Amino acid sequence: MTYNNNNLKLLREHFNLTQNDLAEEFNKKGMKCNRSKILNWEGKSSPNFSDLKIIVDFFKISLDDFLYINLEEKNLENRLRKEAPKPQFDVHMATVDQEGNDIVTLVPQKASAGYATNFTDPEFYKSLRKIDIPGFSDSKSHRAFEIKGDSMPPMKSKDIVIGEKCFDKESIKLGEKYIVTTKADGYVFKNVYRDGDYFILESENSSYEPYEVHKDEVLEFWKYKTCIFSDFPEMEIGNTLFSRNLKYLRGIKHKLSLKEFSERLNQDGKGIISVEDLRSFEMGVEPKQSILIKISDFFKVSIDQLLTQNVR
Repeated sequence: MTYNNNNLKLLREHFNLTQNDLAEEFNKKGMKCNRSKILNWEGKSSPNFSDLKIIVDFFKISLDDFLYINLEEKNLENRLRKEAPKPQFDVHMATVDQEGNDIVTLVPQKASAGYATNFTDPEFYKSLRKIDIPGFSDSKSHRAFEIKGDSMPPMKSKDIVIGEKCFDKESIKLGEKYIVTTKADGYVFKNVYRDGDYFILESENSSYEPYEVHKDEVLEFWKYKTCIFSDFPEMEIGNTLFSRNLKYLRGIKHKLSLKEFSERLNQDGKGIISVEDLRSFEMGVEPKQSILIKISDFFKVSIDQLLTQNVR
């Protein structure tokens, strides 16, 4: 039997499926399959007839086309039936550390270009750094991205933005911040609007013009949740927006004394934040980044809001 090994790989990648994903789908159809079997079929071995029937039924393609036609990308759409499986928009991988604790995958800027082509590949994620951010985890559909440039102040190069995965493009809230993965640009951090079939990506920095991306070019949306600054925006001692926000959130909105707030922050057992520490923060002393993250998580307010916006 003639068999073109490249066709299975081409179909799998066309629908943004990993080898593990495809094996799971075939198992649902009654085939005994695993990643190794898919790997072999994409290499030198051939599936038997019963497995072939499941494969072509799943991809909604004729057996003749699958076996005898070189399914180059330019010919693929014309040969797929209308009811062929749709490309996935919900690929997500959860990660834990060696002790089973939730952690977040960090995508560095240097991996941005490759991210668009590898974001569904489990092997790609093994090479990425994992970080512990209180309140965020891969299992809760969060991911961290290192940003580049000055298009979204106060964030800048080497700052890290954390996003929550959006599983439906239609759920995007216009005018809000997202990490957007596109086929052409990898991932970018922008304000998002929509005009028909196009998403408009806008920078906070007016020096950068907005630009359009067709909806079919968008691979992922991650709704912006918070930011970790590589260094903090300048904070004047004694009269800072951060200190005023902290006083308001603690004393007015949540009606907590310094002692009560200290006790609540220390409940997780990760470090001790004293009453004296909190008093100094409210006087304008700059907190450590780990403490700032903990305060942000406690009040459910993003770090950039704490540092640069009036939260009243």
